[in-house]
Amino acid sequence: MVDGVGEVDGGSKRNPKNSHRAAAKVKVRKLLTRLDKEEAVLKLEGMESGSTRGSVVNHVVIQSDASNVPNTVKLNGSNYPLWSKVLEMHIAGRGKKGFVTGSIKEPNEDSADYDAWETENAIVKRWLINSMDPNIMGFFIHLRTAQEVWEEVARKYYDGSDISQIYELKVK
Repeated sequence: MVDGVGEVDGGSKRNPKNSHRAAAKVKVRKLLTRLDKEEAVLKLEGMESGSTRGSVVNHVVIQSDASNVPNTVKLNGSNYPLWSKVLEMHIAGRGKKGFVTGSIKEPNEDSADYDAWETENAIVKRWLINSMDPNIMGFFIHLRTAQEVWEEVARKYYDGSDISQIYELKVK
């Protein structure tokens, strides 16, 4: 019987496929240590040690929720138009805009989809909160959903101006 390292019945004969898998796993672990461990999700497909027959295609997919919002713009109370555009691009670029617009609806708590929704909502809410000056965070951290945070920030700081129009006026 082949074990996870490639030994046959306690002998010393190694299976080359398992050696390649082990080497690939080591490389993946080294790569993950370079990534933000909190933000990276490792998905190994076809690398389970029990598979020794047939042609197995191994690949590694590393997905990151890119939770580190760029710190170039932090909401400070007077820069809402710029902050909201930067965050909107960040959120939309990660396919999560529905969490602030409300188009991704909260499922019932007993739904099979609730846990995934709750996790994704928390990620988007964290992006919003972490992109704020610490003096402002306290006003919004108690809100339950990313949509509530987004809307409350807009109610508090949106003055009706459009940053793209302001930029165009300054350029002309």
